[in-house]
Amino acid sequence: MNINEVSTRLDMKARIVITQHIDTFQWSRTHNVSMSVFFEDNPDKHYFRAFISKKFHKNIENIIPEYFDAIEKDDYLIITRMILNDNIYNLMNEIRNIPSAILHETTIERGQFIVRLRYNSDYRLNISETLNKYLVIPNFIHDILITQSEGIKELMSNKNERMPLSVFKYNIPLYVHNMSDIEKILGKMNFVGEIVDSDLNKDYFKALIYLNEKIMENENLKCISDKNNIYETHIKNDLLSKVRIKANDHGIFREGTYFSIKDDLVYLTMVIASHRIMEYIKILISETIEQYGKNIVTIKTCSDYSPSFLDTP
Repeated sequence: MNINEVSTRLDMKARIVITQHIDTFQWSRTHNVSMSVFFEDNPDKHYFRAFISKKFHKNIENIIPEYFDAIEKDDYLIITRMILNDNIYNLMNEIRNIPSAILHETTIERGQFIVRLRYNSDYRLNISETLNKYLVIPNFIHDILITQSEGIKELMSNKNERMPLSVFKYNIPLYVHNMSDIEKILGKMNFVGEIVDSDLNKDYFKALIYLNEKIMENENLKCISDKNNIYETHIKNDLLSKVRIKANDHGIFREGTYFSIKDDLVYLTMVIASHRIMEYIKILISETIEQYGKNIVTIKTCSDYSPSFLDTP
């Protein structure tokens, strides 16, 4: 079973445009600056961190306001701002809790906060009901686009035209997982998994499991689309959790993360912006050596994006 076979099982997509009178948004609009956005969740306060690429915004450090307290790195700037409007945080959380929904990308573009997501059409009503609650809030949601998804191949190919992408394939031993019955069951199945990297829980990965057959549900493995054989679970992996946290800290957005299990190995396929791929690999190897005292990652391929990556597990 390969990624191409499950490319359209999340057959809907949405683009939500939010406008707010926030200094970061207004500055982005004035200077036509785009930023990747990651959310931080603390017990009392909510923050977002925005990452501005120097590659795509020349001399950006010369026009950013001092009071933003931007942190400058070799290739990007980091801005950390508190979320003063709970509506943004609450909307994101409600979307995360809808079965099958994957927050595909969150950005600030020309002064607008843009959320892109994919989901299965079984949950159209859930998405609609959630958005309807926020549409009645004055001066919040500026625009919504909901259409049928073209599938992973077209979405990735379109993104690659706007920003070059790379495909990174590697494997790690299955023993690095905090083994549960789920991993034992999946190790015997022909499946493709997709990580839902938007989950704020730093210890667990929410994952969608795509199968061609029905399997018995349990408390940790729920069927969320009977007609499409889509299941939802949570997987604990200390190594990859630390890599995720470090990658988020560096503002490295993963366009897609897919996995399968075979012969006691976990095979992972990732799509990442080409200008950030080496930084991600260095984080992965560094965290592996720090945790296990040696490198246990086997790199299979690291290459420019091609739609053919969907044709392999």
